[in-house]
Amino acid sequence: MKISEVMKKKTAMTKDKVIKKEKEPDKKNTEKKILKKKKTEKSKMVKTSTERSKEKGKGLNINHKSINFNSIRAKLLVVSITPVLLIVLLGVISYSKASKAIISNYEKSTLSTIESTGKYMTLQFDNIDAKVLQYLSDSQLKDYYSGTNETDTINNLKQYRELQASLAAAQVADKNIYTIHVFGKRGNGISLTNYLPKSIYNDYTASEDGKVWEDNSVYAYWTGEHKFLDKITKEDPQKYAISVTRKFMGSNGFMVFDIKRSAIEGTLKSLDLGKGSIISFITADGKETLANTDKTSVFGKLSYYKESVKSKNTTDSTYEKYNNKEYLYLYTKIGDTGATLCSLVPKDMILKQANSIKYITIIIVLVASIIAVFAGTLVSSNITKALSKFNRSLEKVGQGDLTVTFDENRHDEFGLLGKSIADMISNMRNLIKEVYSVSNKVSESANEVSVSSEHILIASKDISTAVDEISTGVVQQASDSESCLHQMGTLSEKINLVSDNTNEIDRIAVNTKETVAKGFEIIDELNKKSKETTEITGVVINGIEELDKQSRTIEGIVGVINDISAQTNLLSLNASIEAARAGEAGRGFAVVADEIRKLADQSMTAANDIKKIVDDIKNKTQGTVVSAKKAETIVDSQAAALQNTIELFNNINSHVGNLTISLGRISEGVDTIEEAKKDTLEAISSISAVSEESAAATEEVSAIATTQITSVEDMNQLASGLLENAKKLEESVSRFKIEE
Repeated sequence: MKISEVMKKKTAMTKDKVIKKEKEPDKKNTEKKILKKKKTEKSKMVKTSTERSKEKGKGLNINHKSINFNSIRAKLLVVSITPVLLIVLLGVISYSKASKAIISNYEKSTLSTIESTGKYMTLQFDNIDAKVLQYLSDSQLKDYYSGTNETDTINNLKQYRELQASLAAAQVADKNIYTIHVFGKRGNGISLTNYLPKSIYNDYTASEDGKVWEDNSVYAYWTGEHKFLDKITKEDPQKYAISVTRKFMGSNGFMVFDIKRSAIEGTLKSLDLGKGSIISFITADGKETLANTDKTSVFGKLSYYKESVKSKNTTDSTYEKYNNKEYLYLYTKIGDTGATLCSLVPKDMILKQANSIKYITIIIVLVASIIAVFAGTLVSSNITKALSKFNRSLEKVGQGDLTVTFDENRHDEFGLLGKSIADMISNMRNLIKEVYSVSNKVSESANEVSVSSEHILIASKDISTAVDEISTGVVQQASDSESCLHQMGTLSEKINLVSDNTNEIDRIAVNTKETVAKGFEIIDELNKKSKETTEITGVVINGIEELDKQSRTIEGIVGVINDISAQTNLLSLNASIEAARAGEAGRGFAVVADEIRKLADQSMTAANDIKKIVDDIKNKTQGTVVSAKKAETIVDSQAAALQNTIELFNNINSHVGNLTISLGRISEGVDTIEEAKKDTLEAISSISAVSEESAAATEEVSAIATTQITSVEDMNQLASGLLENAKKLEESVSRFKIEE
């Protein structure tokens, strides 16, 4: 049962007692006016309380379904989404830089591979050319084609066969040589594939192929086909890729070495430039040897190939169009042969590796985004739920319900805050109980003072009536002396009754002052408890701010880790580039560099995770500081309420003091009446002789009775004021609910 209900029952009982003891109609009218006035004040108070509840309900809209962008939940979600956006930005930048780096590295490594293959082919061709020169400087070949033993048929034939066997041995020893042709002005021509006629030298020099030697500065000629010799020897030009021809020192013959097409194709096929790539070896006369395609000619008609042949750069690469698709075109020139090694690599294949990084980045960004949003939603929901519980409970406390409970089982700052608020409300509940007890005593004392004052007023009016009767009966003093003596006895009893009631009122006033003094002690204790609660709240806020400083220190450490990871990643990239340049020898070093890069990426990821956790801790501490400051505001409001209670007790103490003064006056009046009683008794004994003195004494008694009535009326007003203040105190306390 609420305190207000108990107070209403006691007030009704008290009013019934007062109404029963009232005898005069004007007193009843006065009581009705007082009751009507109190009912009006109570209705206003209830209305004010209802309006306050509505205003509080408007202010607390945490449970509304509409989105409040100023709420802690919305801010935490924004904070959670911000790192997600940064992760997306990081993924885009990482993919852009990684794709550019991969494409650049691929271009460099592919160009390096083409250039290395070109140098390898150059070395092969230089070896074959060196063999040609070696044979041309051979004394046996010189002797045979110079006609030294032309007259000696046997030796001449022997030299021919030995020379033919030597060339056949050279062909077998070098897997790159397809066939060899040697012929001169004298002697018989030698061909490892077919017979050469006696007139081969003259026929060759007269052919289109032989016109190149009209320039005496030409000593070696590299070509993709020698149509005249192929026609004579019935040789298939597709069996060889390139041919080198050198004339003898004395310009009296020629030696031709054909290089196998299969050897060139094997070298081209060993180049793994990716799916869809086209590799070609093109001689100076436009003959192509292709790999990875069924076509017989690709580059001969391409404008950028013709420009590369004319270019002074021996090796280069550009992006060009082929069959409406973009390709990476690479070329390198093969020594002094006039041949070119070319390749077309599809750009889509190059970007394929970068696309794998893009897909991995997208997956990581999506996973990180989901985790961040889920964690932010979980944390914000937890904090919002706790704040909603606190707000609902504090709203009930604000409406006067001190029976609410707070969650003290949490192991975080909310648990500590809930325990502090619960302790504070428990202390307030005990204080309200004591104030309620004191207010009951004050109310009872005020009621007793009011009843006593009514008795005194009635007695005073009786005294006044008696004095009037004495005044009117002075003429008949002699005849009515016995009657007067009897009335004086009655008057003496009433005076004694007034004296006793006055003493009782004085005792009640003293008890009331003692009760008020105890109320001041209780309020001082409550004030101390409020200050201790404020100090505890300050300690909580300081602890949270210290936690925020430590979080910032961790952020600095995470920044250092990210810098180290970025530097390690850069060193790993440089190491990978150097390993690629080193080729096969640097492959192991490239694996180590890749592992270092992975460790750096993992360190950066872990550092970013730590940063997220630190950001969450900072957000939680900021929300806790706001809640703690709200608790501090509530404690300040309680302090203001205590100050109002102190002022109310001061008013009660002032009224009790005024009541004591009035009682002093009544006591003086009673003493005066006592003296008048003695004088009256003396006058009655000599009533016949001193009638004039009796009349004068009667007038004096009438004046004293009038003064007494005025004093009693003042005391009655003071008692009414005390009762009204006691009712206000009861109403103030009744607004608090301290029991279920």
